[in-house]
Amino acid sequence: MLLLVFLLLAEASAAPDFPWYNPTLPIEQRVAALVGAMSVDEKVSQMMTVASAIDRLAVPAYGWWSEASHGVAWAGVATVFPAPIALAATFDVDLVQAAARVISTEGRAKYNYARQTTNTSGSLQGITFFAPNLNLFTHALWGRGQETFGECPYLTSRLAVAYISGMQQGPDPKYTEVVATAKHALAYNLDSDYAAGGDNGQYRLGYDAYVSQTDLYQVGQLQRCNGGAWSWCELESTHRSASTTF
Repeated sequence: MLLLVFLLLAEASAAPDFPWYNPTLPIEQRVAALVGAMSVDEKVSQMMTVASAIDRLAVPAYGWWSEASHGVAWAGVATVFPAPIALAATFDVDLVQAAARVISTEGRAKYNYARQTTNTSGSLQGITFFAPNLNLFTHALWGRGQETFGECPYLTSRLAVAYISGMQQGPDPKYTEVVATAKHALAYNLDSDYAAGGDNGQYRLGYDAYVSQTDLYQVGQLQRCNGGAWSWCELESTHRSASTTF
């Protein structure tokens, strides 16, 4: 819901007379006003990948899914950086953060253009990016290793902080430029086996993965994010822990 208020601010030049459009009010008050004005059905409509517009409240439709693991993806021309596994091979935190800043600026520009030209922002046109991928690449047969920063919890934690802060910290400290959504969940696996060339949509129901206590500790410590709508992400490794507020 914080993001919904953020998105509405983009239309400030023609803002309706609703409290959630008033940038002088505290964000908590604006969020409470917006959520309180929604019906149950309207709240449910916002819990989809493509959230429906709520015309009576002047809430625009929004597509939550956009990709940017090493550049804004599938949304027209954009700068393409090396894959994350190659970025990690530089061991250069500042370089990764600088790349994330470019990605963030281009992502925000594409979102603004979509809003101005079509008055909507569907999937792959938003400012909520499903990146970075913080899975630890510990098995060479897993098909998405190039999306990760490698197998080292410490290096991944350092690069994750650099990437997320580079994406989210825009020129105006009051607002997040774009949202970096770290993925995937602990013990994540594909719901289907399509990526491996299969055709079983219920693959996960027959695949019994063994998750050891070591897996739970290492990956869980690395990927433990809490505190609400992307305002706090705690990234820890087995060697050293570090916390940062974005």
